[in-house]
Amino acid sequence: MIKTYKQAKEYLTDFYGVKLKRKPTPGSSYLKRMVQLMKLLGNPQNSFSTVHIAGTSGKGSTSLLISKILRYAGYKTGLTISPHLLSYRERLQINNKNISKYKFIKILNKIKPVLDNFNSKKYGQIRFMLLAQAMSFIYFAQERVDIAVVETGAGGRYDGTNVTKSIISVITPIDYDHTSMLGKTLKQIAYNKAGIIKKNHIAAVSAKQRSSAGEEVRKTAKELKVKLYEENKDFYIKIKKLTNRGVLFDFFSPDKNIANIFCSLVGPHQAHNAALAIKTILELKNIGFVIKISHIKKALSDSVYYGRFEIRRVNGKIVILDGAHNQHKFTALLNTLSALYPKDKFICVFSCKKTKEVQKSVEVLNTKTKTVIVTKFKHLGSDEQQGPSETQVIIKKLKKIKFKGETYEIPILRKALFYALKNAKKNDKVLITGSLHTVADASRLLFNKKFIKNLRKNEKTGPRN
Repeated sequence: MIKTYKQAKEYLTDFYGVKLKRKPTPGSSYLKRMVQLMKLLGNPQNSFSTVHIAGTSGKGSTSLLISKILRYAGYKTGLTISPHLLSYRERLQINNKNISKYKFIKILNKIKPVLDNFNSKKYGQIRFMLLAQAMSFIYFAQERVDIAVVETGAGGRYDGTNVTKSIISVITPIDYDHTSMLGKTLKQIAYNKAGIIKKNHIAAVSAKQRSSAGEEVRKTAKELKVKLYEENKDFYIKIKKLTNRGVLFDFFSPDKNIANIFCSLVGPHQAHNAALAIKTILELKNIGFVIKISHIKKALSDSVYYGRFEIRRVNGKIVILDGAHNQHKFTALLNTLSALYPKDKFICVFSCKKTKEVQKSVEVLNTKTKTVIVTKFKHLGSDEQQGPSETQVIIKKLKKIKFKGETYEIPILRKALFYALKNAKKNDKVLITGSLHTVADASRLLFNKKFIKNLRKNEKTGPRN
């Protein structure tokens, strides 16, 4: 019996990798494992309708915006995201509020006997991702949500979330990521992502895709006879103004034009994510959901997504936290930095996962950083492949691209962040990126009173060159 939230977190740690008797295998067995688990739990995911979202970049933002609009329209709305930033409880939300610790523990205790006795011989044991998804479905069913917005983990076709009773699918921009699991080519990855489209869907909504990815999404929708709406073909936007508080744009489609929409998520890419959300909502309106334009505008103007171009002031200095972790997301980050701070070069605190393609990421950042402090986020799981890249690996990549700025190696993130903030001059700006794990660790430190107090005292700490 789990009695405290601390015990709950310790129990969940066991589902990250090595402590399991057998590592799961990729592909269809992953989904089959989830099907078997949900059957044992009574298939709670069948008691509510779902908006299902897959893609490489923008899934979290798009999911948040859709859930916000539904909530503002008066619908009791579930939201499950992946990954979380600061708390496991972020993965189980209703009306954009995290599940309470009490309910979290209660659901985990309910599912624990099934997990402890789960037959893993055929499909492999349950890992954390599937466990978190299962808990969210139980929560939504118990609380009787009107609808849930569900973000996939790392794929689509074989993702654990594909057990849901979805009525519409949304495909955000597809790019190279999780290639060992989803495929080496963009076509293979798109085939996997487009696997969330179902023949009973009222529609599928897609971002503008690269050629081979777009072809695969269109092929899947056509085979299933699902109407596909594509950005820049069936709907589009015009960005009017970009600030460090958000983006102002107009939305255009054959059935509805909406002028002067302000989205409080920062960056031009967020206007495109918002467009996907709006088109999805318009399709839900067509089947009877009562949602006004005022709900859309109010929801988008009142959205905050921590760790995604999040701007803070620390000791008078601007600090930007962005969990970019692949080339597509780094390109979006660079475009936003260039638009908002065209003349500035940043002090960058950088750490990424071992599994990420480091070189392409640092190549993108090269034009906007004058100093890179290479560090390591704290890895709580036991699967080493999901841990941080070694600092020397990143240093070598920076040398390979002939980075002209200063490079420092400070493996402990607390010291790396401290050094960056302490040595930043009056007009310098600090960028923390490379992984949501990096951003999460840094965010906890920036909320830590002792850390800030020591910073103000100008405590000395030094780098290794």
